[in-house]
Amino acid sequence: MTAISRSFSRIALPGLYRSATGALSRVLRPLIFRGTPEWSWKHQSHFENAKTLEGGPIPGGTIQERTKRDGARTQGEAPSGARLVWFHAASSGELEMLWSVAHAIRQLPEFSECRFGLTVFSPSGRPRLDRFRSEFSAIYCGPSPWEGEWSEFFERVRSKFGVLPSLFITAKYECWPELWGTLLEAGVPVTMINSEWRRSLRWGAAITQAVFGRLPRSKFFTVFESAARELARCFPAESASCSGDPRWDQVVARLGRPHPRVQELRDLGEAANLPRPWVVVGSAWEEDLRIILSALPGASFSGTLWIVPHRPSAEQARDWMNQLVLAHLGEVWFSAPVEGEPRSRALAAKGIAGTPSGFSPAPQLVLVQEMGILAELYSIGDAAWVGGGFRTGLHSVIEPALSDLWIAAGASTAGRFPEVSELVRLGQLELIHSSAQAAAWLDRISNRPAHSTRESWREWRKHAHLGAARRIAGWVAEIVSGPGPV
Repeated sequence: MTAISRSFSRIALPGLYRSATGALSRVLRPLIFRGTPEWSWKHQSHFENAKTLEGGPIPGGTIQERTKRDGARTQGEAPSGARLVWFHAASSGELEMLWSVAHAIRQLPEFSECRFGLTVFSPSGRPRLDRFRSEFSAIYCGPSPWEGEWSEFFERVRSKFGVLPSLFITAKYECWPELWGTLLEAGVPVTMINSEWRRSLRWGAAITQAVFGRLPRSKFFTVFESAARELARCFPAESASCSGDPRWDQVVARLGRPHPRVQELRDLGEAANLPRPWVVVGSAWEEDLRIILSALPGASFSGTLWIVPHRPSAEQARDWMNQLVLAHLGEVWFSAPVEGEPRSRALAAKGIAGTPSGFSPAPQLVLVQEMGILAELYSIGDAAWVGGGFRTGLHSVIEPALSDLWIAAGASTAGRFPEVSELVRLGQLELIHSSAQAAAWLDRISNRPAHSTRESWREWRKHAHLGAARRIAGWVAEIVSGPGPV
């Protein structure tokens, strides 16, 4: 009877779990969203009514309601028989991780005709989808399902393509027990890129095993060997491998396509005799600007700061210009004219507007109010200040690192990013706590790194990270072609 009881529990428990969590989500969702700020409701409304890259608008309602309402339409669109790899990104940062892996998998002959479905559960991912259209067919971009809704969401993915996924690929530590249980029941292996042993992964895996009896076939790829060893203590040892970080490959691919506007800005800056060294202050927030401006009077720096705000707008340009003019005695420039701002010089698209006869020894400031060029703009600099370190999250330090720049960043939020500790150890990145430290860093960057120093950075990248996407793609081919344990 004990064996029969265990067998019955194993069959009944997943259904009971889905029913209970589904009922709980229907009760809690209205209560939780009722108390959210107005901007959250706007984001939810925007994504519920936004168009996916294919398939038209996503109606409102719960995941179950959307699936039932859209079932006939998605069934009619599905191409039958095509192999499907399902990529899932919980944020825009994870979307960056997945792109280069998808591109590398696409190069393999066995995946040349495969379709790559993509789901994204973050408002921050929406503006980036067009950049990745060549690799992915976006299925959904909007609020995440809850426990109790994943079975219906999985059915939506299946019906969209008319075939079960051959593989589910996600990133970091995204583990939903019901989703993993559904993948287990369908025989779909799970691959996780840039895996980290976090509490959410531990509890998600534990609940999946308790409810569904075991985990789906799983393969974890980590940035560091230490992370692979941590995962191997809780999963089969062969399921965790150190691959490096594929985000480096993604940035390399982008930098391989020169941006004409960046070359134009370089030429304009040189024609204006903007003094070196050039420091690109990328994705700067108000806190970064405050630290830098307070550091300048105490520094002997007499180069040029190219300041790229986190969210460029004409209104912000005028506000920041007020601060720059009040705090600074040297020249202040815009990369292009801004209406209603007569106090600045503009680097015009053709020639220089109002070129001065000579510059003071004070540093020059160029406010770059342009979107989509930051990664390439780092390539014209001699050093970089990466913004966000004094706010909620540091912008990418990988982009300036690949341009072989000395890098500085605020220390407050930098610890969450694994590449930060690596670059600090190499001496390429310095974490800043105060304006005095910022002034000292500005004084030091006039001494550009020797060729041997740059070569050491390149050698480290080559062995630690570059090629990670190809390594993961090779393992993915083995996972899909070989049944049984990974």
